[in-house]
Amino acid sequence: MRGLSGYLVVSTASPAYQALVGSLGFRAHGATRDDVYRCGRAPEVYSNDFRSASPADWLGRLGRLGAGAAPGPYTADEVARALSRIGDPRALAESRLVGTPVTPTVSSLRTGLRDAVLELGADGSPADAEAGAILQAYHLGGAANHHQVAVRLHLSRATYFRRLRRGHATLATRLATTAATATTPHVPATEPRPGRTVGRR
Repeated sequence: MRGLSGYLVVSTASPAYQALVGSLGFRAHGATRDDVYRCGRAPEVYSNDFRSASPADWLGRLGRLGAGAAPGPYTADEVARALSRIGDPRALAESRLVGTPVTPTVSSLRTGLRDAVLELGADGSPADAEAGAILQAYHLGGAANHHQVAVRLHLSRATYFRRLRRGHATLATRLATTAATATTPHVPATEPRPGRTVGRR
């Protein structure tokens, strides 16, 4: 984590921290090339320009994430559960992701998940693209089991499950980021008071 005159850059391999900074509206820049923390996952990089954020905006975001607040639905486990039910609308209707600002209906959740998986598969990061290919093959392609997908993509078992977890976590982070942006209230610019002239004399 590093701050540069109001510009904060965060590097983390933890899905929980990724979801947190995503829910706070940080901009996601993708994954680094190497697993610098040696935890089996390459860290994701996020940034935020605090110079352009109003105090009211940040107080609102922090209030929604305050102490005692219930955990949001945008978790890797919830995304994995929803993807496993994507072919069964009745089962998918039980997902905590239905009714959120990003996916208010079952139909929008199905479409949103499909689009997110395809977008991840086309990502410029090789690790993310590989994760997207796994999600597409296993959840959208009707593969019989994980072993079948790993063999098809020429991946070892360990690499396959690392990429699978990465895909679920990345989709959760992106959903949280989109939701935070959608629910952030617009704060209008302060206007000059009537009767006063603003400008150079």
